[in-house]
Amino acid sequence: MKPHITMKYKKKIRLLVTNMCSRNCSYCHNEGMQRQTAQHLDPDMLEYYLPVFKKYTNRIVLSGGEPFTYPYLEPLVHMLSSYGFDLTLITAHVIPERLQQIGYGIKSLHFSIHDLEDMEEDCRTIRWLNFAYPNIRVTINIAFDCMSAIQKHWNTLYGLALDVGANIQFIRIFQADHISYSFWDARWKTFISFLEPYAQFLEATQRETRYITKDLIKIDLLDIPCLASGPDYSDGRCLDNSDITIDPAMKLSICRWTDSAVSLYQNGTPVPFEEALRQATEKSCENCRHGKINGYLRSGIPNDYLNTPHYTWPVLKSQVKDLYSRTFVNDFSYYGKSGNVLRLENLFAKYMGVDYALSAASGTASVYLACLALGLSSNDEILLPAATFPTLIAALLSAGVKVRLCDIDPYTGNISIKSLRAHISPQVKAVLITHLWGLPADMTAVLEICRERNIYIIEDCSHAYGATFQNQMVGSFGHISCFSLQANKAVYAGEGGMLLTSCRVFYERAVAFSSSSERILDCVKDTDYLKYWGTGLGSKLKLNPMGAPLALLSLENLEEVNRQRGLRASIIEEAIKNCPVFHVVQSPAPCCQRVYYTHKLILADEYIDYRDILLQMFIQNGLEAALTSFIPVYQHEISSDSRIVNSEESFPGAEQYYKRVISIPAFVYEDIELVKYYADTILRISKSILQIKNNE
Repeated sequence: MKPHITMKYKKKIRLLVTNMCSRNCSYCHNEGMQRQTAQHLDPDMLEYYLPVFKKYTNRIVLSGGEPFTYPYLEPLVHMLSSYGFDLTLITAHVIPERLQQIGYGIKSLHFSIHDLEDMEEDCRTIRWLNFAYPNIRVTINIAFDCMSAIQKHWNTLYGLALDVGANIQFIRIFQADHISYSFWDARWKTFISFLEPYAQFLEATQRETRYITKDLIKIDLLDIPCLASGPDYSDGRCLDNSDITIDPAMKLSICRWTDSAVSLYQNGTPVPFEEALRQATEKSCENCRHGKINGYLRSGIPNDYLNTPHYTWPVLKSQVKDLYSRTFVNDFSYYGKSGNVLRLENLFAKYMGVDYALSAASGTASVYLACLALGLSSNDEILLPAATFPTLIAALLSAGVKVRLCDIDPYTGNISIKSLRAHISPQVKAVLITHLWGLPADMTAVLEICRERNIYIIEDCSHAYGATFQNQMVGSFGHISCFSLQANKAVYAGEGGMLLTSCRVFYERAVAFSSSSERILDCVKDTDYLKYWGTGLGSKLKLNPMGAPLALLSLENLEEVNRQRGLRASIIEEAIKNCPVFHVVQSPAPCCQRVYYTHKLILADEYIDYRDILLQMFIQNGLEAALTSFIPVYQHEISSDSRIVNSEESFPGAEQYYKRVISIPAFVYEDIELVKYYADTILRISKSILQIKNNE
């Protein structure tokens, strides 16, 4: 009955900042502690662990007890926000004077409504929050312990959420004597039946299921981790969806149902975080009273990866500090082509084998500038595959051109050459080619088609740093190529982009539309554009100079990163190459070298219908796996724009491709043993799917 899992649960670090509270909420994580002597989390003791927290998550939840009774709330929020954490505060009693002091650092606030029969004051508080703090995302927490009360007050609750733009979160309550699969399943069926007339399933992790209404209000259903893991709530799978909790006494725990707490300080000395996690995990398994965990490990996953993130990128090393210490003083801003930006652009162009490089605020901005540089007008069309980064559509429309879509290859996700030929119209003046996930498109065929018709080529190479096609660097084939420098990319500046070309006219136009003043004087010779040096012709779309040192360092490390990713990807590809569940993607031509932006498992035709169960089994066995985040661009709301001339057309290749893809990390520096565990697990579960299919 429960919808399939579509992504792995993203853990949070939950800080129980105090045990003081007057509400006695039945679902509080700190249940019962208010009857003890007052205890408050010490911010100074916590700060020692903050750098290592960043390795695990960027999200911290402040709860208790009641956080607004915590005496050190203001300094704690200041400290956590200065480290860059996203903070969620769970409360049932807002104190306005204190919220005023910390509101700048709070990303979201979960407000708990306790009594649906008497919630008038709570509703007033939520409306005030929306008015006084419009930048704080409010979620309404409701205890799911009485279905009849929810039905009775649903119109009021939903109207409130709609008025303030809040999400609704149901926290499902279970007493110890009710922990049984039949009870759990019956409650689930009851509530899903209630939701389905006006909300549809959106996504699910092992612990949370999300629905979305026609008004775009998100409704989250939360389970206790061990119950959310399935009818057996066993084998330690609950540990994959349990948050890391630190209580006021600086004790770390994994499970609220067991005695798993481990002191982070012993005799005044801090315990290594990884060691405390290991001990708490072991204690959770040993003391579990509801599951059937036999021993410490479940499903054979290596100890070191049970509660730690499997994949981290980017990895910032000590070189970054050295680089910034040499450049900060003079590189806070720039007017011409100078400093680290000058060096980055020149080295980027040299590496890619082109003449000119122009840094920009983002990869999307570089695509926008490409259209202006090519001189495309409102009567011109740009042809692009239905599988590409969706924001590129908005960038193209903002540049004033029309968009025509064509289909993709149902196995690679790259542009379908057959569909490309079929969709060329007299109005098509440019083609945008995406080298999806790091696999080069068939540039021989693309060049042949576009040269015949005098059509410009823009390459989107954001996934394909260092990839080659017939021994030529991807990004050097088109009239213009564009790259994203966003933090997930192999070369990163945090945020940023790069435009490459070997045509001086295109380069100078792009400079004129992205800059002004000394930048134009430094880079533009054509008087048609040089005369606008004082104002420029467009927006200020320059790269932030603080990102340039990061991009320089990651460009320097690119070949090693690609080598390490290729090595780890080959372990998985080798394991599944003879497995009939998967389709092994081939290079489009000899002498091609793909790279891995992310690693996609491609299902064979006869196993497409098994994708959801395969994904769920991957996640339940500890893998960081998910559906691909890309969906065909014509499924987005922007496709209703009349300037997308054929968005209502059928694209069967795209439809099929998105039904067959599962994403796993493109590991870089992670342990080989972890990668082998992924390979073994994928193959083992695939064999189970073969048996399921054969028995049908």
